Amino acid sequence: MELNLRKLNDDVRDKLLKARLTTSSKILQLTENELKRIGDFTAEDVKSIFLLASQTTVKAIPLNAELPMITTGCKHIDAILGGGLRRSSGINELSGESGCGKTQLCLQLTLTTQNHEIVGGINKSVLYICTEDSFPSKRLVQMMENIPPPFKNRYEIPYGDRIYIEHISDVNGLKECLFMRLPNLLNTGKIGLIIIDSIAALFRADYAPQDGLQRTKDLRSVGCQLHSLSKKFNICVLCVNQVTSSISTNETDPIPALGLAWANLVTTRIVMKKYQFQDLRVIKLVFSPHTGPASCGYTITDSGVRGTEI
Repeated sequence: MELNLRKLNDDVRDKLLKARLTTSSKILQLTENELKRIGDFTAEDVKSIFLLASQTTVKAIPLNAELPMITTGCKHIDAILGGGLRRSSGINELSGESGCGKTQLCLQLTLTTQNHEIVGGINKSVLYICTEDSFPSKRLVQMMENIPPPFKNRYEIPYGDRIYIEHISDVNGLKECLFMRLPNLLNTGKIGLIIIDSIAALFRADYAPQDGLQRTKDLRSVGCQLHSLSKKFNICVLCVNQVTSSISTNETDPIPALGLAWANLVTTRIVMKKYQFQDLRVIKLVFSPHTGPASCGYTITDSGVRGTEI
């Protein structure tokens, strides 16, 4: 999509025009260093350009209010998300430290997605891509046995039969899945939600320090394909991310991993945090094109993740 270059200062705009970098797709295929070299841009210029490119990409994706949202199964969490997770809206990212409940919420969404529209589902199957551990089937069974009203036994849904599980151990395997095999499955119209648990595991393990350029290109390739699939097939995409320590003195909490290259591709960012010494868990919507930042507390029960007022 064409960029609205009037949002940038004159010098940056002229350099982009001279380099014929006027679309979001061209810019998002570049690394930060490549863009700096092309226009002799400052770090602040590069940040502004990538932000404009990512915002242009997100706006180009029709949010289509007619498509029903997917409930998380909790009214408190749905409320901070503006009603639930939206389809055809790019990449939803769920990040947090190990043990905070990210996979728990993902499993919960594999169940709610299959529910009938009248109770907040979309009556679709789920593709769950595991990259770290084996699929937590025992925990899923426990959740199925403890499904709360109004979902429980409402339509006698065969939850366990409508989850497609894929185990992928490297980036090449993920790209093969997303570009070659997945479109055929999505053409059937059965899938409503894709979960990658986690995206960070592959991109933090598969590259040596000197492979940063290739890592960035692969990240953007995967991210752009997820956006494309979300838009074309009207599905919801949820990517689990890990966290890393911040080098900024202004940040006291860990921040989502994978850096700016990935952050510019994320449409909606959700963070889960467990405070060890306060017996408190908080889920926070950091940014979204649909609603403003918000947060609530949460607990983890036999039936899944349940929001609470802080």
